[in-house]
Amino acid sequence: MKGHEARVQTNAVSLRMEYENDQIALTSVTSNRDQDVLSRSDNDLTSAELFYARVDEQGPTFTQDFYFRTKLDSPFNFLAGVFYERERNTQFAKFAGDFFGGLQPGQRVEARRIVLAARLDLG
Repeated sequence: MKGHEARVQTNAVSLRMEYENDQIALTSVTSNRDQDVLSRSDNDLTSAELFYARVDEQGPTFTQDFYFRTKLDSPFNFLAGVFYERERNTQFAKFAGDFFGGLQPGQRVEARRIVLAARLDLG
């Protein structure tokens, strides 16, 4: 194996909904993604296959955004929002080469993130 190669396959769908009147605007964005990544690399940078890696990662990611914005006829307006992400991936890594045998751990990774943000506009 020489160099580096990668294959990424992603299937994604998202939905954006908005509501607006004279004083407020609400926005919701929902998305779901399923991703499959296969990466191979030659890490010793020589013509011999001394050390190379193969990483196969796959799994779904769900995200949800909500934003609230005021449109008041005053010097004070604000924007507030929340972002949520849930990612559940399974990752298999194999490290091999002429100097040692293959190591192939399977690791399931689950991450959750919640982000709150706000902004106040003064006039």
